[in-house]
Amino acid sequence: MNILRIAVVSLVVFGAVLVTSPASAISSPQVQTNSASYIQSTYATLNGNLYDLGGYNSATVWFQWGTSTNYSNTTYITTQNYSGTFSGQITGLIANQTYHFRAVAQNTAGTTYGQDLQFTAGQFNSPNGSITVNAGSSLYLNPGQSTTLQGYAYDSNGNPVNYSWTCNGGSVSSSTVAQPIYTAPSYNSQNTYSCSLYASNNYGQSNSASTTIYITGGSVLGATSVSTGLTNDLLTDSFFVPLVLLIAGWWLWKSKLIV
Repeated sequence: MNILRIAVVSLVVFGAVLVTSPASAISSPQVQTNSASYIQSTYATLNGNLYDLGGYNSATVWFQWGTSTNYSNTTYITTQNYSGTFSGQITGLIANQTYHFRAVAQNTAGTTYGQDLQFTAGQFNSPNGSITVNAGSSLYLNPGQSTTLQGYAYDSNGNPVNYSWTCNGGSVSSSTVAQPIYTAPSYNSQNTYSCSLYASNNYGQSNSASTTIYITGGSVLGATSVSTGLTNDLLTDSFFVPLVLLIAGWWLWKSKLIV
């Protein structure tokens, strides 16, 4: 009977630890800044993309903007309960003045800022501009690992920009956004890959840039995708924890702390 009590106490304690463990990982939201649109002499529309809620049901989004990267102004803060694009209109602009802006997203886990973009007030729909493109810095990944490509592009006259990614290995979650999620090949057939970002406007102007992806680890020969039932969680995978709890219960019984 006493052994049964010890076992019951151990299982109860072990179960309580599992119940209080977090069920899933949560993180800050992921956001990118998109090109401004409808740019006039005194107003413009800022655009962004909330592409990951970070495991929460919603996130608050807004824009910071100003004549420098100090961003002396902000737009209204709104709550968004889905992954997708959002916009905010700003007024009081000065014609031919260049403005900087970036998208912001926040949940209880933290705040994330999109890349800085810029536009010039009063020059929307002018074809005499240029497109700047950046595909982000080089990446170092293991086979099958995923990460976000840090690309961006903007038109010097503030015209909307269209994105197109191409990679010679691996895959992207979407080829038509500035910062898609890239997944490296699950096998290590070569050591390096490249991804190119092509950006264009509606006037036929375009530019491109590339980033290099280095595969730093190799796949295990004979590896299998069959599930082992393990979760990589110490509390649930370890056979040692229940044994320790059983011994602790036995010690409590011997010490007359439980009867």
